[in-house]
Amino acid sequence: MERLNDYSITLRLDTRVIGGRDCRHEVLLNCYFTEPLKFIDSKEDFERVSEEELNQIIHEHDTITFQKYLSCSDEKGAIMAKYYKKYKCEGGFSAKKLLKCVVDFETDVRPMEKTKWFGKIDQHHTFFEGLRLNDDNSYSIFWGS
Repeated sequence: MERLNDYSITLRLDTRVIGGRDCRHEVLLNCYFTEPLKFIDSKEDFERVSEEELNQIIHEHDTITFQKYLSCSDEKGAIMAKYYKKYKCEGGFSAKKLLKCVVDFETDVRPMEKTKWFGKIDQHHTFFEGLRLNDDNSYSIFWGS
C-alpha cells in the first residue's frame, strides 16, 4: 500500500453549472486520475508507472473501506458525520484497481453539500497524497492543493 502513496497523481474533475439565474447548481460530469508518475532518483525526476507495476497486488485483503468526514454548521451548531463505502476484489487489490476505487469514492463525495469548497465542488484539493489507515480499519484519502 505504501507504494501507492509514493505515486504522483492528480485528480481531474469535469463539472458544469446548470440552471438559471435563480437556481444554479454545479454537477460533476466526470472524475479521473492523470497518469501515475513516480520519482526515479534524487534529482526529482519522474517516470511513468508501468502497467506491470500498476497490476501488482498491493492490498492483499478482499475488501477495503474508504471513509470521509463530513461537516457543516447551521443555526444549531456544527454537524459531523462520516460517509463510508466498501469495495470488494477477490484476491486483493492492484494499484490500478485501488485508484479506480478512489475515483469512484470521490465521484460520490465531491458533489455532497457538506464537502463543497466555497459552495462549489472542490477542484482545488486534487493532488493525491495517499491513503491513511483509520482506527476502525477504514482508509481516509488525503488530498493536497
